[in-house]
Amino acid sequence: MIPPRILLAGLACLCPFTLAQKLKSDPHKTLIIISTSDMHGNLEKFPKLATLVKQYRAKYPHVLLVDSGDYFMGNPYVDDWEKRGEPLTVLMNKLKYDIVTIGNHDLDYGQEALRDHIKGMPGTKFVVTNVNPSPTLENCFSPYASIPIKGTPISIGFIGLVDLQTTDVRRMSGISWKLPDEEDYKGITDRFRLHHNTINVILSHLEYDHDLKMMKYSPNIDVILGGHTHVMLPHGHLRTGTLLSHTGHRLSHAGVTEITFSTEKPASILSKSTKAVSLDERIPSDPEVEKIVQQFTGNPFFNQQVGVAGEDITHVTVGTFFCKAIQQASHSDIAIYNRGGVRARSHLCKGPIKIKDIYEMEPFREKVVTCSMSKADIEQLILSKFMSPSDDEGGILEVYCSGFSYQIMDGVTPSITSTLKNGVIYTVAMGDYLCNNFKFPQKGNGKPTGISVRSALIEYLKQIKAAREPHAAGRRDGLNKLGGHATFLPAMQPESHHAAPEEERNFSGFRILPSGAPVTDTPPFDRLFEEGAGNGLYALAVSNWETAPDPGAFFIKNMARQALTRMAHAAAERPDEVDTVLDHLLASTAERAALAEQFPPVPGAEYVTPGVIAGWLEDFRRLVKKEVGTRGITPAAWLNGLGAPWNQIGKVFFHLAENRDDATGSRPFAFMATFAHQSAADNQVRHLPLSTALKLHEGNYTALLAVLQPLKEAARESSLLQRLLDNGKIYAPLAWSAAEARDFLQDTPAYEHAGIIVRMVNLWRKSPPKLQVKVTADAPGSEKTAHSSGLSVHSLLRFSVAATLGGRDLAPEELEELLSNGDGLIRFKGEWVRVDAQKVRDLMDRWTKAARMMSSLGIPLVQGLRLLVNGPSDQLAQLPEPDEDCVMEPGRDLRQALDILAGEVPVSVPELAPRLNALMRPYQKEGFSFLYRVTERGFGACLADDMGLGKTLQAIAWLDALRREGRLEGLPALIVAPASLLSNWKEEAERFAPELALRIMHPSAPDSWQPEEIPRREGCHAVITTYGMAARTPALAGLHFPAIILDEAQAIKNAGSARSRAIRSLHGERRAALSGTPVENNLNELWSLMEFLNPGLLGGRKSFEAFTRSLERGYAPLRRLVRPFILRRMKTDPALVPDLPDKTEIPAYCPLTPEQAALYQTQIDTLHAMLDEPDPAARLMLILPVLARLKQICNHPAQFQGTDDYAPERSGKFLRLQELCASIAARQEKAILFTQFRSIIPHLHDLLSGVFGRSGLTLHGGTPIPERQGIVTAFQKESGPPFCILSLKAAGTGLTLTQASHVIHVDRWWNPAVENQATDRAYRIGQHRNVLVHRLICRGTIEDRIDAMLTEKRRMADDLFSGGPEQWLMNMSAEELKDVLCKS
Repeated sequence: MIPPRILLAGLACLCPFTLAQKLKSDPHKTLIIISTSDMHGNLEKFPKLATLVKQYRAKYPHVLLVDSGDYFMGNPYVDDWEKRGEPLTVLMNKLKYDIVTIGNHDLDYGQEALRDHIKGMPGTKFVVTNVNPSPTLENCFSPYASIPIKGTPISIGFIGLVDLQTTDVRRMSGISWKLPDEEDYKGITDRFRLHHNTINVILSHLEYDHDLKMMKYSPNIDVILGGHTHVMLPHGHLRTGTLLSHTGHRLSHAGVTEITFSTEKPASILSKSTKAVSLDERIPSDPEVEKIVQQFTGNPFFNQQVGVAGEDITHVTVGTFFCKAIQQASHSDIAIYNRGGVRARSHLCKGPIKIKDIYEMEPFREKVVTCSMSKADIEQLILSKFMSPSDDEGGILEVYCSGFSYQIMDGVTPSITSTLKNGVIYTVAMGDYLCNNFKFPQKGNGKPTGISVRSALIEYLKQIKAAREPHAAGRRDGLNKLGGHATFLPAMQPESHHAAPEEERNFSGFRILPSGAPVTDTPPFDRLFEEGAGNGLYALAVSNWETAPDPGAFFIKNMARQALTRMAHAAAERPDEVDTVLDHLLASTAERAALAEQFPPVPGAEYVTPGVIAGWLEDFRRLVKKEVGTRGITPAAWLNGLGAPWNQIGKVFFHLAENRDDATGSRPFAFMATFAHQSAADNQVRHLPLSTALKLHEGNYTALLAVLQPLKEAARESSLLQRLLDNGKIYAPLAWSAAEARDFLQDTPAYEHAGIIVRMVNLWRKSPPKLQVKVTADAPGSEKTAHSSGLSVHSLLRFSVAATLGGRDLAPEELEELLSNGDGLIRFKGEWVRVDAQKVRDLMDRWTKAARMMSSLGIPLVQGLRLLVNGPSDQLAQLPEPDEDCVMEPGRDLRQALDILAGEVPVSVPELAPRLNALMRPYQKEGFSFLYRVTERGFGACLADDMGLGKTLQAIAWLDALRREGRLEGLPALIVAPASLLSNWKEEAERFAPELALRIMHPSAPDSWQPEEIPRREGCHAVITTYGMAARTPALAGLHFPAIILDEAQAIKNAGSARSRAIRSLHGERRAALSGTPVENNLNELWSLMEFLNPGLLGGRKSFEAFTRSLERGYAPLRRLVRPFILRRMKTDPALVPDLPDKTEIPAYCPLTPEQAALYQTQIDTLHAMLDEPDPAARLMLILPVLARLKQICNHPAQFQGTDDYAPERSGKFLRLQELCASIAARQEKAILFTQFRSIIPHLHDLLSGVFGRSGLTLHGGTPIPERQGIVTAFQKESGPPFCILSLKAAGTGLTLTQASHVIHVDRWWNPAVENQATDRAYRIGQHRNVLVHRLICRGTIEDRIDAMLTEKRRMADDLFSGGPEQWLMNMSAEELKDVLCKS
C-alpha cells in the first residue's frame, strides 16, 4: 500500500543480468545481495526470480538472497491454500533464501501461521530487532545475525526492523515492539560496532522516510534494503556513506546490490552500488520452479467469472463497491470501509471480474459486522483516522462510504461535514478490522452478521450488468449510483516534498478564470487552487519537478519561488521581525507589472493583471502568516522546516576541495567562501562569491550585517578565520597547505555553530581520519571469561597502548612513518589523514609509562569504567587526563562483560516459578533478568520503571529466584521501603510468591523481626523495614545480607543526610534499588543512589559535581557510565502496556478574591526586602517561610490566619474546586485530591462532602499504618466513598487508587516528581478510565510561576537518559528571584 506522500522515484527499465555480461570486478572479492520485499504472495514471478538468482550464483561465489518482509497476503493461491502461506514456504526454500525479516502483513494469517513458516525454513535466518515476541513466536527470530563469507575475513551483520502500526490488534497478542526514533538509530551504530562485522546491513520494513532518517543518524550502516511503502528506486540512494535500495512490490523488481571488498587486513569495503532489475518477459522462467508454481495456481475455482468491468475502475470506486456490497448484504442503512482493506492496485482492469480478482482485492477474510452509530460517532471515526499522527497514511481519506457523502476541510484543525442527519441512529455495516482497530465509541463492539466481505462482493457484482466509473459530472454530486462520496480540500503540508523524487505531472488543463483565479482540471491537481491562489502557489513552490508541459503552471511556480527567496533573504537579515519578513513575499509595483507582461499565453491569460498577481501573492502571505502564527514559530524556523534550499538561502558557505592544479604538492587544497543567493527550479542553491555578495548588498547595512556577522562570530573561536578576515583573503579563492586545511577542519565546529555551512567538495563525506592513541582496558589473562562467573565488580584492569587510524591499529613502523612526515593533512596509503605528531608522541610516552606503572597493580573495575567514558577522574591521578586524541576502548573480556550487563549477550538466568511465569508480562520478565544478571556479578542494579509498571512484582520474582537457589539461607534479604508500603509488600509477596516468607521489622507489626534473633533464618526469607527504622537500628550495619532492596530509593537522594549515610553503611552481597524517579531535582541524587549500588562508580562527590558541571554538550558520558546499571521503561509507551489509558493534564486556573489579593501583596512587600540579602544561603532561609505563607493564602485566607472560617466565597480556589467537583459528582465519577498542608484537609473534606452529598476519606501522615490499607480498600470499591483527600508526602507513594478518574492537586509542590508520583496513584496498570489531572493554579501568583518552571523541570530525570539540559531552581540570583516571586 503506497502512502500518497511517497512518490515513485522513476520507471525502472533496467536490463536483466545475462550470461553475456562482462564482470566488472573480481568475483572472489565481490558480494552480491539479491533482495526482495513486499512480494505479497506473488508466486507467478518466482520462476523469473529463480533464473536471476541462478545466473548470479553461477558467476559469483558470494551471493546472498534476502527479503525485507511482507511475503504473505495478496494472492489467493497463497492466502487460501489449505495451509495458509505454505506455497511461499516451499518456493522460498527452493530458492534458498539466506536471511529475511518480517513485515506487518506477515502476521495477517495469525502468529501460528508465521511460526510454521519460520519453522518450515530451517536453512534461513529470521532477524527482527525491534520486536519482543509472544510465547507463540518465542525462539523464532533473532535480534542480530552474522553471516561469514567463506574463505575471506569478511562477515556481514544483519539487523531487521519492522513497523507494526497497522497490524490488526487481534494478531498482536503478547507481542510488544517499538518504532525506532533518532536515539534508536544512533544506537544501531553501537550495536553493529559491538559485533565487528565488515559489512553492516539493515533489512528495513519501516518506510522510505524512516530509512532516510536512518541514513542520517546511523553513519556505520553500509546498506539498507527497504520495504513497506512500495517505493521503487532504480539505482538506489547513496548518502552519508549508506546505500539505500527499494524495489517496489509484488516482485516487479529484484534488487541487486554489489559490494567489492579488500581482504587485506583490516578488511574493508572498496565500492558498493545497487540496481533494481525488472522481473519481466526479458528474463526466462526457470522450468523447475515454474512447475512448482503451476501446482499451486491450477485451482479452477479462482477462474470463475462473477462480473464484468465495463471500463478500468479506480481504487476509490472499488472501495465504494465494497461499501455498497456489505450495506446490501447486511440490510444496513449505510456502510463504511477502510481504504487499506481494499487491496486492488491503482485500478481494476476492464474486462471479466473473476473470483481471483475478488480474493486479491480482499485477502484478509474479513467478516461484516454492524454498529449502531450517530452522526457524531461516524464523523468522529472518519476525522480521527484522517488526523492520525501514527498512521503512515494520516492526512488522506482513509474511509470509503455508501449511503451518505462527506467532505473534509483540511488545515491546521481539519473539520468534516456530511449528509448524515442529527438525531438519527444509523445501522452501519463495516469490516471487522475497522471495527476492532479504528478509534470510535463502539470500537470492538460490532454485531456479527456471519457474512464474509468476499461473498457480499460476489453477490453484488453478479447483480449489476457492468461495473463502471461514475461520470465526471457525477463526481461532485455524491456518486449517487454508487451510494457515497468522500472528498477533502488540501492545506499546506511543507514536509511532503521530501518524500521522494516526483513524477512528471500533466497540467494540460491549466487556465485563468475571468475572476483572475488559476485553475486546473487535471488530477491530482484539480483541487490545487480551490483553497485559494496562495495554497496553489505554496504547493508549486516546494514541488521538485523542474519543467512542466504547461507554461502557465511553470511560470507561477517560478514566481512563487522568487517570493520565497525574497522571504528567505529577509529572514536571514531580520530573523525576529515577523511582518517585515512576510512582506517580502509581496512584489513591488514594477515587479508585478513585469510579471503580468511576461505571463505566458494560456487560456485566460488576458485576465492576468498586476492587481491579480498582487492578490495571488497577498493570499500566499496570508497562508504563510497563518501557518507561522498557528505553530508559534518565526518565518526563519518555518523556512528551515521546508529543508533545502529554503533553509540555506542567505547563508555563508565554506568550500574545501582538492587543488588539482597543485604541481609541487605544497598547496594540495583549495578553499572558497560563497553566499547562497537564490534557488533554481531543480531545488539547488545558486551561489555567489562572497566578494560579489558584498557588492550586491552595498549600501544595505542590514543585509551586509547578515553576511558578515556569522564570520565575525566564528572568528572569535578560529584564529585561521580571523587571519583571513584581517588580511582580506576570505573574499577570494585560496590554495592551502596541508597544515592550513587541518586547522580548517579542526575549526569546523565553530563555523557550523555560527551558522556557516561547510562543504567538502570531492574529498570526504566526513572529516578524514585522525591519528590517535588507543588505550585498551581489560582484565589480565588469568581472569575467567565473561560467560562463566566472568568479570565482576572485584576485577582489576590492565592497560595496553597502541596508535590507531580510522579504527585500525598501526604497526610500529607505520606509526613511525606517519610521525616522521610532519603535521597537518598527510597522504598515507592513498588517503588524507590528520596528524599532530608532537601531541601523539607525548600521549604515547605518557600512557606507555602509566601502563608499565599499573602492570603489577591494576585498577578497580568501577574506576576503569569511569575512565572509558571520560567520567569523574578522582583516584586516577597516576593516569593521564582524558584527551580528544586518545581513544579509550574495552578489551575482549571487558566488552563481553559489559554486553552481558547491557543484555546484549544471552546469559543464563533461573527459570521463574510457574505462577510468576504465567503472570508476568514480557517486559517484567526482562526486568527480572536485568536484576539477576547485574547483581550476580557483584554490581548494583536500579530498576527505574515508570510508576505502575510493576517494579515490586519484578523484585519479588528476583527474591524468589534467590530463595529457590538457596541464597537466602542463614540470613534473609533486607527490603527498605516507606512506611506506607510495608503491608503492600507483604500482601504482594503472599499473592505472587507464597513460598517466599516475608516478615516486617516495625513496632506496628505484631511480630516484628529483630536483627538479634537467633536463628535469624527460621521462617523468614526476606525482612522489610522503613528507612527510619533502618537508620535507627545500628545492629543492621553489622550483618551481611544476601540481598538489599531499596524501594522508592529516592528516599536517600540527600547524600549528606544521616538517613542516607546509614543506608549506605549496610552490607549486602547484592544490591538493588527501585525508583520511578531516580533523579528528582539534580544529579547529586544520582550520585547518592549509585554510591549505594556501586560504590566508587561515579567517583567522589566533589569530583562528580565538577564532572557534571563540565557536561555542557549533553549527558552522553554519564549516560554511558550508568546505562548498564539502570533499566528504565516508561508506561506512556503504548507498545509496552497497551491496556493503560492515557492521562490528560488540565490546569484549573483560579482568581484571587480581594481579601486574598491584599494579604498576598503584604507578603510580597515583605519579600522584597529579604531578597536584598547578599548571602544566598541566608537569603534562602528567609524566603522559604514567606513562600509557604504565599501558598497558604492562595489556598484560603483562613489557613494563613489560623482560623476556622473556611467559607468558600473567601477563596477563589475553594470556589473553583467546588465548581469542578460538582461536575465530577454529576457524572458519578471519583476523585482523589492532594495537598501538602495537613491542616487544610478537614476543611476540604467538609467542602466536598457538601458537593458530593456524602462523606469521603482522608489519609495523611498521622493516619496509623494499619488503617491505611482499609482506606484504600474502601475507596477501591465501586460503591465506596466518592473522594479521598491525601497528604502529598505521606500518601504519594505505594498506594493504588485506580477507581479515581480525576486527580486534583489543590496546591503545587516544588518537585514535579513528587506530584507525578501522587498522580500515579490513579494512573497505573489496572486503570480502565482516562485519568484527568487537574492542577489548581492561582493566576499571577507564585503558583503560576511554579507551574511554568515545573513544565521545564519535570523533564530533568528523563533528560539524564536522553542527553538534555537541566535548570537549577535554587541557584537563582536575587534579580532572578525577584522576577519569579514578585512579578505581578
